Formats: sequence, structure tokens, C-alpha cells
Amino acid sequence: MVYVAALLHDVGHAPLSHSLEPVFNEIFGLEHHRATEDILRGNVPLGRELSDLLRSNGVDVERVIAIVSNAEPGYDGFFAGPINFDTIEGILRTRKYATPTANTPGPEAMVEAAIRRESKSDRELVDHFWSCKDSVYTHIINSRRGVLADFSCQVFMREHLTELSASDYFTTENDIFRTLRGLRELLTSRSFESEVRRYLDRPIHYKIRRFFVKQSGDFFKREDLVRYQQRKEDGLLVPGEFSAAETAELSRDLFDDDRIPRDRPS
Repeated sequence: MVYVAALLHDVGHAPLSHSLEPVFNEIFGLEHHRATEDILRGNVPLGRELSDLLRSNGVDVERVIAIVSNAEPGYDGFFAGPINFDTIEGILRTRKYATPTANTPGPEAMVEAAIRRESKSDRELVDHFWSCKDSVYTHIINSRRGVLADFSCQVFMREHLTELSASDYFTTENDIFRTLRGLRELLTSRSFESEVRRYLDRPIHYKIRRFFVKQSGDFFKREDLVRYQQRKEDGLLVPGEFSAAETAELSRDLFDDDRIPRDRPS
């Protein structure tokens, strides 16, 4: 049951994932938690074959949903705690993609260390994952380009609302790109930042998330909620010329600091 829940916990994400989800939620009331439940229960066409397959093999679909949604506690926080299946593979894959030569651990090794918790090397590996998460959020998700990419996706979706329906949530990225004509070309353009400014007629408000290790949380006693901390701040991207500091930040190596942020104030 746990294997099934781990594999399917994110099955409800929309095309382009979190970039389009805010608009799908606002217009159609669809977000990935609800969509996951609909797919697993077979309430939407995309999930019927999967739901039938699970049930025919004796899998309790409702229990899988309970585990994924954290209605069934336990499992050492892997479905709801800081070190969770929701981000382990995604964060490490993103870092590996962005910096192929980096010494990035595999998700299997990370999970094994987080389960085992027997040695200093286990602790260092899990702490390193938390450092990777901070780097991915700082240099990709919350970077200027990351914020502008999310903004672009949402602008294009709003411009094509008459051509979209709730069922498009359960399609593919290729389908969405065919409907949102010009979006793929914009996102992959070498002059992306220059081109997207044509759509930027107001400040963009977004959340900045930073992740740091607090040493007072005992790794071996599984005090993850104390040890693995995050801080959220309000970010604002203003139309017009970007500052020299922002331009300099963009020119840095994507991940040029492997130090683990420690004991920053929350």
C-alpha cells in the first residue's frame, strides 16, 4: 500500500504543474490534491483504467488516498513531514538536470539514509538534501526567470479561457501547448526575459521560500519538524529595468554554494 501511495501521490498534477494550477483552481476549482483523489477513485476518464487496475489487484484505493492526504498518520513523515516523497525525487532530479556534474545523491540513497538514521553520513546526506532544496528554490523556482515563467503560463491561460475547460486539467503538456499557442516558443526562447516584458504590466507578487537546518533538532530521534526548517517571505517583481544586482545574480553559476544554511532565524 505504501509503495502505491508513494508512486501515485502526485498523479493529480496538471500539465505544467504548479505554473497553471492557480488558474485551474480559480476558474474550475481543480487542484492536484482533489485531482489525485478523482483519478484514484476513477471519477474522471484519465483515472478509470488505473482505478480498475488497482482494485482488481486488491489495492484499497480509499486507504491509498488516506495515506497520500496524511489522514492516516505514521510512515515517519514521508507523506507529510519535511523529508517527504513529494519532493525527494523532484528536488534531486532538478538539481541533477541543472548541474549534471554536481555530486547529487540519488533518491534511493536519500530515502535509505532517512529511514536508516544510523550514522553521521546518513545525517550529512539528509542535511545535504535540505541544502539542495534551498538551492533549487533560490536559483530556479524563486529565481527571476522562474517567477516570470510562472507568470507567462498564467497570462497565456487567462488569454485562452474560452478555449479551455475543466477536462483540460487531465490532458498532457503537448495538448496544453497546442491550445496556448505561442507559450512553448516564449518559454524556450533565448530572449525569454526580453520578450516576456511585453506582458508584464503590473508587479508580480510571489512567495520566497528558504530552507535551513536547525541543529537543535536531533536527526537520530527523527525531530524533523525542528531540524528541517523553512521561512516564507513575500517577494515582488516590478516591471521595468531589472537592477544590476539581479543581473549579476543571473550571471552566477546556478548552484555555486554547497554549504548547508544553518540556524537562520525563522
